[in-house]
Amino acid sequence: MFSFPIDLEPGDIVSLVVENKKLFRDLSTALDTLDESSVFLFQDGGERQAKKHVVVTRDLLNLDPNSKKILTAIYKKIDRTALTPERREKFDRINQAIAELLEDFASDFEGQVSFNDQISLTQLLGHFDFKFDYDESSFLTSFVSYFRAWREAMDLKLLITYDLFAYLEEEEIAVLSQELGYTGIALVDIDHSDGKHPGVKRFLIDKDLCEIY
Repeated sequence: MFSFPIDLEPGDIVSLVVENKKLFRDLSTALDTLDESSVFLFQDGGERQAKKHVVVTRDLLNLDPNSKKILTAIYKKIDRTALTPERREKFDRINQAIAELLEDFASDFEGQVSFNDQISLTQLLGHFDFKFDYDESSFLTSFVSYFRAWREAMDLKLLITYDLFAYLEEEEIAVLSQELGYTGIALVDIDHSDGKHPGVKRFLIDKDLCEIY
């Protein structure tokens, strides 16, 4: 939708100001779905699938590191990568003990009793409310906790937000940049009105679709 690339390093914060309302709507639609025909992400000379490395966050007033979407991704990641042979053996023993206990309960009944004698790891994590503890004392700490949770859930490279600077004090921008750099993430904020902020790269597409950067 525009001709210039946005070069990013971990910790970079970019303000992309789109004053043209039609382009703003079209861009927002493409980003919400991470449409592969419109959104291109490159790293080390190769194209990366945006949906695997990009998170788009519109609602900055409800930042929940323990959202269903994040925790589902975390549980699947644990099930896929963290269940070592030693942990698998422990988990199998737990399932066996549960099955034996249920069999014992079933023997108390004269009628036939059936039950599921295998619990999945994702069920176990959800049942015991396996989740993140996080600091929600300020917008900045909530936001940092939010993208750190996503970084645990996936190989997050880029965070896209809308009107982020409405929630940040000027002195917090440098802190945010540092926290992003620690986790290997860059950030692009989409805005419909112009503004300049310290330490933030700025790209502007005006109402006549002129690109200024």
